[in-house]
Amino acid sequence: MSTLVLLLVLIGPAEAGHYSFRPASPGPMAAPGQSPGSAVAPTDAQIKADVERRLSELRPRPGLKVTVLDAVVELSGTVPSAWAKLQAIDAARRAAGLKFVVSDIEIPRADSDAALALLVGRELLRSPAYTVYDDVAGGVRDGVVTLRGRVTSPVKVERLGELVARVRGVQAVTNEIRTIAESISDNDLRLEIAYGIYGDPMFLNLSMTTMPPIHIVVENGRVTLVGRVHTEIESRRAEAITQTIAGPSRVENRLEVDRR
Repeated sequence: MSTLVLLLVLIGPAEAGHYSFRPASPGPMAAPGQSPGSAVAPTDAQIKADVERRLSELRPRPGLKVTVLDAVVELSGTVPSAWAKLQAIDAARRAAGLKFVVSDIEIPRADSDAALALLVGRELLRSPAYTVYDDVAGGVRDGVVTLRGRVTSPVKVERLGELVARVRGVQAVTNEIRTIAESISDNDLRLEIAYGIYGDPMFLNLSMTTMPPIHIVVENGRVTLVGRVHTEIESRRAEAITQTIAGPSRVENRLEVDRR
């Protein structure tokens, strides 16, 4: 039985296995002087050469086998990640004259879902797209990563999803991260709280880390504190600072105490 491994990080599915995709480009075009119905469809050999050329332009270049029969393209072989798989399929779909692409591409699995969750969490924490004003978590099941949470811009949703899809061993990504609506008052509030917390003597050492552990998520004037702290005293102090700025009724403290 498969188990779900959670991504405990402070922070459309990619296809797995055998699948078919429609072409991204239209059918054969008529040559100048020809009527639209008289266009000559490319041969299977021409389609194969076109697909192989497009795959050769990808970096890193995937070592995939291309077969074509009756204008149906089949890709087989292995690639390191869901991102590499989708890139190869998308490149193949752009070849002219094909009917559709059949994917038999495989992605080597990580040692375990737990090991993959650690890799994904590490990459998210390193990403400049992930800040103390965002909250992203999720889980891994059978190599498929689900991302959930809230971030401050739609660009971050795309970048973080792509980042995870590039991790070796990720079979697919379901990106359920949503964007917090833009608000000047919310932005001012999150900045004020961040200065209040990380300017406090208790947290000065945390403010100098690459990724400060207390995340401040503000939406419609309501504040959620998420992340990890060392002690209950730190948790209560961060909550008190936030309540002073935002108001006691508008603060939810979801900070976890690291008891290791």
